[in-house]
Amino acid sequence: MQQKTVPLIDGDPIFVNGWETDGDRPQRREIPEFPQILARYDRNHDGKLSRDEMRQSNSAEWFADNDLNHDGYIDAGECQLYRARTASENCLVAIRAGGRGDVTGSHVLWRYRKALPNTSSPLLPCGRNPGR
Repeated sequence: MQQKTVPLIDGDPIFVNGWETDGDRPQRREIPEFPQILARYDRNHDGKLSRDEMRQSNSAEWFADNDLNHDGYIDAGECQLYRARTASENCLVAIRAGGRGDVTGSHVLWRYRKALPNTSSPLLPCGRNPGR
């Protein structure tokens, strides 16, 4: 997920608005892991995917957006980032501060998923802290 916004951190909870292209889709697309993609498209078996190898499945715009180092290939790292972005959901989320590791089940207090702009950051009214 591309973070274009600034999280609101003033005690507890923390508020974050995250937005990604197609993050409002009701159904998430399942993107295969890189070894499966290589098995299908890597015709020259060099361990990365060229624009020509991917032409049959994706547009030139898709390739340019995902070739992050602009070397003309999609590698394992770029594929992993694409998979993560594709799995993301647009939401404003309240997260309890603290914890270690994956705290999704224990620290996410609520999510709001409707009518979110892609570049807004939450605001804290002066003199008020909604977490206290």
